[in-house]
Amino acid sequence: MRFDLSLSDELEALGAVAGGFKRGASSSQANAHLNNLSSLIAQFQHDFVDFSLVAADKHRQLRKQFESHAGASEELASLKRMRQLAEDLFNHIGRGFEGAAEFISTRLEHYFEIDGRCKFGPPRICVKAFDEHQRTISDLYRYKSRNINTPFAYQLNTGFVSVIEKGCPFLCNDIPTEWKKNRYKNKRLKEDRKSRFKHKLKHRVGYHLLRNPDDREWEDCWEPTQGDHLDIASCYKSTMILPITLNYYDVSGGLVDILRVDQGSYEGLNYGFLCLDHRHANYFNGKEDTGVIGLFASLLSLYGVIAQNYCRSSDTIDGILSLFADAGVFADSPLFHQAHSLILNEGEITDE
Repeated sequence: MRFDLSLSDELEALGAVAGGFKRGASSSQANAHLNNLSSLIAQFQHDFVDFSLVAADKHRQLRKQFESHAGASEELASLKRMRQLAEDLFNHIGRGFEGAAEFISTRLEHYFEIDGRCKFGPPRICVKAFDEHQRTISDLYRYKSRNINTPFAYQLNTGFVSVIEKGCPFLCNDIPTEWKKNRYKNKRLKEDRKSRFKHKLKHRVGYHLLRNPDDREWEDCWEPTQGDHLDIASCYKSTMILPITLNYYDVSGGLVDILRVDQGSYEGLNYGFLCLDHRHANYFNGKEDTGVIGLFASLLSLYGVIAQNYCRSSDTIDGILSLFADAGVFADSPLFHQAHSLILNEGEITDE
């Protein structure tokens, strides 16, 4: 799986936004976009340096404890100390990724506000993960929401099939039409309603915020995400899915070795998906949005690299898990699961 959105695409879109060429943007809009992106980079730099250096120090303490274990007079106490240090590292990485996802989502929402599109309501934003073994999609983070949806097979959503199998970002600005023509699939859309649903595409310009009969009919085509309550915003007509990955770039052999990735495949460098959707059709602006939002996703991938380096690809973590297994302790610990996931947002690990 290799993605074809290049860094040049992202920088071209960024230059268009910042330079004011974006659909005839006014100078005030151009300045607002530039300020938004400048503040994003400045704050992200500070947060990421703090996150990565603290993660390195926590991993160093863990490695030191692991290396001194052989001479420990009290083996169980040493194992407990290792478990505590590992939990501290994993929790730091989980909190750091969630904080980065929230910050990037806030800047993304502001990007749409500056563009005048939030008068139609902001898009929903979330980060999802792909389990390569179970072949399922699951929620890692949802902006302004604590509802975490049940994992599902990626084949049940056309967007994830496109991103995972074709290796390119996915955009659909008219889901009702594509669904009616059997070119879009979503596990929440009721197939038995398809033949009865009549859709007339309404363009974003002049689209009022009040629901019309077409909206209500469209909402009836969706299953709720949680229980029996149907959130209107979850009945979306436009969607974008962008990979959080290093696959856009030529990755050096040294980095491939450090992260223990198979040379040439780079599938181990995919850290999830940045997903946006909106209940109005034609909400997104094709290449411009794909390039700019792709840049946001690329920034988020740096947190995935740190998680991979200090957790999934760490010889120290592998050695500690082997010690736990040999000693027959902590078999029910989330560490055994989390160490081989990306540890992005599994929740706090505790001793209980």
